[in-house]
Order: sequence, then C-alpha cells, then structure tokens
Amino acid sequence: MSEYLGVQAFAEELGFSTATIYKLINHKDESQRLEPINRLTHRGDGGYKFAIEYVEKIKTQLVKKDLRVSDVARILNRSKAYVHQLLKSGQITYYEGYYQGHKTFFIKKEDLDKYISKMGMSKNKTLLIYDKEREIFLFQPFYLNGELARVIKIQKNHQGKTKVELRTRQEVFSYEEATNAGWKPGVKIISRKPIGTYGNAVFEFPKPIDLDSSIYRIIEEFFKAAGPKNLKITLSDEKIKVLVKRIVIKEGLHPDLLDRMRNGIQSGEIDLTNEGLLISPGYSTIHVPDKLRQKLVEAANQRGVSLEDYLELFCLPEKLN
Repeated sequence: MSEYLGVQAFAEELGFSTATIYKLINHKDESQRLEPINRLTHRGDGGYKFAIEYVEKIKTQLVKKDLRVSDVARILNRSKAYVHQLLKSGQITYYEGYYQGHKTFFIKKEDLDKYISKMGMSKNKTLLIYDKEREIFLFQPFYLNGELARVIKIQKNHQGKTKVELRTRQEVFSYEEATNAGWKPGVKIISRKPIGTYGNAVFEFPKPIDLDSSIYRIIEEFFKAAGPKNLKITLSDEKIKVLVKRIVIKEGLHPDLLDRMRNGIQSGEIDLTNEGLLISPGYSTIHVPDKLRQKLVEAANQRGVSLEDYLELFCLPEKLN
C-alpha cells in the first residue's frame, strides 16, 4: 500500500467531497488549511498527495464530533433561525468551532437532551397533523361495527417513515393493524392549497378524555374547511392549540359546537355570514412602504419568530401589552 493518499482517497477517508478538500487546501485561514506534502510540486506529481498518518491528525480538526445547528433544527423540526435564537437566548448551551473550514456553532447531544427534557418534547421524531400518502389526519375518526377510534399520533422518524397510531376506549394500535381489522375512516378531507391571507385565528381547548368529544368534531370541521396546509396544531398534556387561516364553514354547525368554538377562541373572530360561518384572524389591513416591511421581516427572521410575533413582542409599547 502506498504511503501517500491522493485527493480522492483522502476525501473518502474523511467523508468529504473532493471539492471540499480542494477548498481546504487553499483556505485563507492558515490554521484551517490542509497541507499536502507536495504543495509546490503537485502539478508535476499528478496531483496533491497526503501522508497516511495525516488523516488521523486532521480528523480531530475537521470531522464534527457534536451536533450543528442544522442537525438540531432537524431533530426539533424547527427552522435554523429558530435554533439560532435558542442558542443566543441561552436556552441551549453551545460552543464555537470549525467544520470543513468554516466557523460554526456546535451543540453537545447531552445539552440538547437537557433542553428537550425541560420542554417536555419528543426527540428524533417529527410530529405531523397529516399523512398525505395515506390521507390520514390527526384526530380523524375511524369506525368498526359502530365502535369509534381516533388517530392520536402521526410521527416521522429520521428515515422518513411515518407511523400512525389509533386509539379506542380500550386500546392503542397501528394504522396497519386497524386496516387489517377492517376499520374505516368516518371523515375524509381534501388537501387544499395554502391560503395566502395573513394571520391565524387561534383556538385553545382542554384535551378531551372522551373520544366522541365536541372538541374533536370542531377540529374535524377545521380540517374539512381549511385542509392540513392551513392548520397548525400543538399538543400538551392538558391542552390542544389550533391555529387556522381565514376559512368559511359552509355546513351548519350544531349550536353546542358553535358555543364550544366561541368559548375556545383566543384571538380572531367568528361571524355568521350569508356564505356560512366565517373564521378570520380579525386583523385590519395596514399599508406600509415595501422597504419598511422588508426591514421588519428581516428583523423577525433574525430573532427566529413570525412577523406577527415580532411586532407584538418587540415593537408595541409596554402600555399596549
């Protein structure tokens, strides 16, 4: 075996692309620069060469040992801007280092685990409200011989595989077990296009104990009218929070459901119109110059929050809060 490695073999040993190796050979920061044994004579030697023992030495400098911001964003199912905000606010401990020649933030797995545990979150899985492939939505009702079951969990792991669980009053079982046993969906929805209007109406309900609760039926109506692309649902041990874009529920709702919906709304408006029940964010239109709007959007992105949250949290005087 040769005592030296060419660029291709060296890149394979490190798990990098050859383009990254060439970039690091000419890195402007000498402390991060790769040093082949023949920098000055590589053209005549048929390319750059690296000593075999150099591989292990350089791995300690270039191969990442801990998580980067992109890794944490994927695990938490949030944006990189959101993770940067967590780091800057001190909610997750981090340190700075170099990876592939670039200065970056690193997070130790145990520090991320501490944050996940503190927030009561589920790690390494993505929580979903809709499985497009099988057209299943969160809290969707299924029936078998008059018995009711509901979808209680839709999760995606790192390999992209989606797991769906249903629950009856007595047991929990997978979607595959449900279909094999003959369970059929009681409600189906259409995956509608994203609604372009700004803002959401916000509802908060106590987490139901009864599978036939009116709260689940209200959420079904939201899914039917809005489609999954215009809904956000967050769950805690005690509450269900629902954000919904401007929609019209055309089918008449039972008075009890309407009262429960009115009791649950936190922000936004519910109005009976000629078209049906209108649910809207309740915002008035304010016109601002494009340059000012762009500055506000950039400021919100830097803090990892929505424009709405940025205006409320950082722009309103305290006396208006």
